[in-house]
Amino acid sequence: CRAGLTRSSQSPIPPLSPAHALLQESPLQSVVDWIESSDTDIYEFDLVSNYPRRDLGASSRGSTLDALGLHPAVTLFTKERSESDSD
Repeated sequence: CRAGLTRSSQSPIPPLSPAHALLQESPLQSVVDWIESSDTDIYEFDLVSNYPRRDLGASSRGSTLDALGLHPAVTLFTKERSESDSD
């Protein structure tokens, strides 16, 4: 999976390199782990796709990229989770 990731209202997170390409069987949690290892300033967040608009919260993290329709390519954004957000 080739993913483009952007932090909301901040600079973009670098795209996954071929060395970091994810398999369609990879869980969404793999993307979350990669973001957390790439950016130590981001804490509580959800992933969002722009088109079609989808919020991918904590309950989606165990699903595979293929099952979520995110494979073979997707652009995702991070959205900081507020205290009122629930999944």
